[in-house]
Amino acid sequence: MRFILVMILLIYFVTLTEAQSAPKITIYNASDFINTEGTVCDSVYSVSQPAGENKPIYLNFGGNYPDNIFSAIIFAKDQYKFNFDLKEVLKNKNVCVTGKITQYKGNHQIIVNDAVQLLIQE
Repeated sequence: MRFILVMILLIYFVTLTEAQSAPKITIYNASDFINTEGTVCDSVYSVSQPAGENKPIYLNFGGNYPDNIFSAIIFAKDQYKFNFDLKEVLKNKNVCVTGKITQYKGNHQIIVNDAVQLLIQE
């Protein structure tokens, strides 16, 4: 019994230490983490998709495009991996996006290739 208690406490402290050492990445400081794997959480301000076939879906954080602060981009080839209507479900939801933080034309973004990269927070 003592062994189990020691193991539980050890796991708790290791987890707590890791959580404290991981930097908090926000839409506002994502520029500090370019080319880094991370998770960015915030409210999806708008969801957009240009007209036409095979167009990406853009999750805009912090404002409408082109004034948004951060984007998550889901290319057409990956949209079938989501079993819900992205444009309908994600708008105004708090969403965490995990992946490599990159920059394109001055905008910070994560390319979403799979549904496991998105977590809708309740």
